[in-house]
Amino acid sequence: MNIWDIVKIVFWILIVSGTVFYFTKSVKRLFQVAGGLALFEAYNSLYDYGLWPIIQGWFGSNGVIGLTIGALVLNLIMLKWYQKCRVDWLGITVVDDFVAKIIEVRRRLWNAKLAESIKSVRLACETGSLITRSVLLPIAALLFFAEKLVAVRAVEMTFLSLPTLLFWMIEKMVTIRIIPFLTLSVIQDSFVATAFYLHQTNGTVRVAMKAKDYAVFVFSTLFSCFVYTLVNEWVIIPAFKNVWQTFIH
Repeated sequence: MNIWDIVKIVFWILIVSGTVFYFTKSVKRLFQVAGGLALFEAYNSLYDYGLWPIIQGWFGSNGVIGLTIGALVLNLIMLKWYQKCRVDWLGITVVDDFVAKIIEVRRRLWNAKLAESIKSVRLACETGSLITRSVLLPIAALLFFAEKLVAVRAVEMTFLSLPTLLFWMIEKMVTIRIIPFLTLSVIQDSFVATAFYLHQTNGTVRVAMKAKDYAVFVFSTLFSCFVYTLVNEWVIIPAFKNVWQTFIH
């Protein structure tokens, strides 16, 4: 781990805890989320960026097996503890409100832009020359159909700016549960991914886990460990060896 990793972690903690404070207006919740995330990120970074490359590089496949078993045990303990405690320091309960608010703001902006565009084109068609009208007529027709079919996202995409289009794509991907689940599994770990999965499926994290939930947790752990193993094998360990060889010679 280097200084940039620490900066990214601090930035992530500030963003999440700040979002929680924005919605809850509670200083207590702010410190709960910030403190919980700080401890979790410290433990997670030590395991992923400290122990993992050293043990994998030294013991090879046997080390990977041991690290995977360790990840299963530690993440399951943390998940069970998180389910029992009454402090949502992951900020899961405010994520839905946060996303819903962003989507609502985006839709309002889209409706305002569409209305303004229709008004401008109609005015140009009424007051412009014959050439101007012939050029604007297809645009006016498209805007007319967009106005009637504003709920159809494929039509909406045609008229939106690139940032809004990207947000639309992200919004679509989030509705496909496997995409954010796998992303959280790799970027965070199976504890976070499973916690969000339980909340999304049951409306709360504090539920008795069934066989399917345990299977999801195990799959998340194995998938993230597989990705970590490849990254370490192909990138981190060779880079460390090159740096070591440079210092030796």
